[in-house]
Amino acid sequence: MLKKIAIDEQFKNFLAQDIPGQLIKKKPGQGDMHYISGCTVIDILNQLTNYAWDWKIDEHWIQKSTDKFNPKYDKEPKPQGPVAHVIGTLTMHFVDDNGAYFTISKTAAGAKPVIGGQNEQKDIFKSAATD
Repeated sequence: MLKKIAIDEQFKNFLAQDIPGQLIKKKPGQGDMHYISGCTVIDILNQLTNYAWDWKIDEHWIQKSTDKFNPKYDKEPKPQGPVAHVIGTLTMHFVDDNGAYFTISKTAAGAKPVIGGQNEQKDIFKSAATD
């Protein structure tokens, strides 16, 4: 049975704050897509949970890509590089008003094209996890 946990006003107010504009970045070549860096996410989680959170990669793999081909625009297929994928779980640890500990966990997926040299590729799963 799920237990309903009340989130206090301080927690709600923290989440309601706007992220300062200087921390919001724009992805080049991705239209109007904006993001915040992994470091900013870590800072927010640290403030929100008083450092009581975990991130765990549950699965990771490299997927071979299919050649890109659209007969409307392409004369021949264009090779595409492989993509690194991860599935990970973020867990935040809290204490309720009665002193009981509880956790909230969410699982999500991330991906990153495998490009560049060894320096970029050595951290490919970390990059996919940050996604």
